[in-house]
Amino acid sequence: MYNRSVPAAVRDTLIANACARNLPVEVALVERQTPYPLKSRFLRGSEVSQGEPIFIEAPTLFGSAVVIYPNEDVRVLMMVSGERYGFQSRVRRRTRIRLGKGVDVSSLELTYPARLLKLQRRRFYRAKIPALQPVTVHCITRHPEARGTKPKDRAELLEFDTIALDISSGGMGLKLPKRHGKLGKPGARIALQFTVDEMDVRLMAEIRYARPLPGSQDLFLGMQFIDWEDTLAGRRAINWISRYVVRRQRTELKKKSGLE
Repeated sequence: MYNRSVPAAVRDTLIANACARNLPVEVALVERQTPYPLKSRFLRGSEVSQGEPIFIEAPTLFGSAVVIYPNEDVRVLMMVSGERYGFQSRVRRRTRIRLGKGVDVSSLELTYPARLLKLQRRRFYRAKIPALQPVTVHCITRHPEARGTKPKDRAELLEFDTIALDISSGGMGLKLPKRHGKLGKPGARIALQFTVDEMDVRLMAEIRYARPLPGSQDLFLGMQFIDWEDTLAGRRAINWISRYVVRRQRTELKKKSGLE
């Protein structure tokens, strides 16, 4: 699926809802490079409409503020119902937005985007994990039947082992056994523990989608790694996975080219 513009009415609805919900976003600076995406969120300003400015919280990198100047161009990426959307805007000014009584935050006023792109889902190269070198993943998540009621004989958390089918620096694909099919809901979060290329990794992930596995009653879970940038261990894990994926990619390309 290629990036494509959405109709103006859809754009306006998505942006208005994102502002009303203070939706988290990732921000990139068009003329400057940063090692990782900046973190921000939409802010509730005046009623959002076409042509009117929109506001986002002043972006941060690993919790520290990043200075962005008026007239700089930024790219904003947001996730809505598992779909990725992006737009480019220009910073009009730095300001502050009041969120509540006595609470205000630093923010950026952006020009209203001329268009909103629906982006292809996959940003990262995903390397298939060889069947002869399986990666076993220990999963810990909230039991789907524990929400709302908590009988004494029901465990709050659910733990199980499964295998990874592919991996990238942005996420991984897991085989979800049929008996745990109720977990396959987009938005559910799972703590993952696994070993990749002799390194023990612990990461949080969020389910983006689930689909049947061909020839099986099990499911394939598309997982996105989350919150890894908040800790040194998380950043090291992602860097290690990135190097592993690059090596796997090189091996697969050599095989396709007949060099191996």
